[in-house]
Amino acid sequence: MADARLEDGLIRAMRNYLSLVVRDMRAKMATGGASPHRNMNASGESRKQIRFDIKGGPNQIIGIIYGPEHMDALEKGRGPGRAPSMKAIREWIDHKGIIPKGDISKDSLAFLIQRSIKEKGTRMHQQNHRSGILSETLKRDRRLTFFAEAMDQGQLSIRSNLYPKLHAIDPQTP
Repeated sequence: MADARLEDGLIRAMRNYLSLVVRDMRAKMATGGASPHRNMNASGESRKQIRFDIKGGPNQIIGIIYGPEHMDALEKGRGPGRAPSMKAIREWIDHKGIIPKGDISKDSLAFLIQRSIKEKGTRMHQQNHRSGILSETLKRDRRLTFFAEAMDQGQLSIRSNLYPKLHAIDPQTP
């Protein structure tokens, strides 16, 4: 009976923690987080993809955070290299309500943005800024505040498709 109450308590703690994480990640996307580049939520689709699940058995509870594939670009910008999709940039222009100046068309503006990102990366990447969507929300000390004892005993672990990206930001991430 005590084990069932402990497990219920751990599941409730995990659910509360993951709800907070998802809420904070979504809020940071809406405001730009710590980034000086403001709102990072042009269409709202990336925010909608952030969710969590809880799995496990009697001896271990696993919290899983899901998010969009491009979450690392939202955290630290996109470096130079392969050109981003023209369609994605055009949609971004439309969602942001950007109106080109002069006689330049939206397609021409999208091409110029695409070329600039391919050659130089995004401004956030160039300036080495972090949005905090991942790095602040999933900080190790914040996780441990909620679960230190259960994690130490191996009863609780947190996994995510975002962790390889987070590990690059916070090497202490397990």
